[in-house]
Amino acid sequence: MKTLTPTREQIKELLVEYPSRKAFFEMISSAEYIDAHRYREEGLEDSVLLAGTTLLQA
Repeated sequence: MKTLTPTREQIKELLVEYPSRKAFFEMISSAEYIDAHRYREEGLEDSVLLAGTTLLQA
């Protein structure tokens, strides 16, 4: 296991919302996504995916 201590300049965040966890898993299981995902892997040094739940509605 490696531990990263990023500098402020290295941290980039992206927040996305999917209709459901099922929809997300269907997307990442599709042949089109799997084929295109290699470009994401090639373009990023590291990434973390965190699942969350909305606690408060606006």
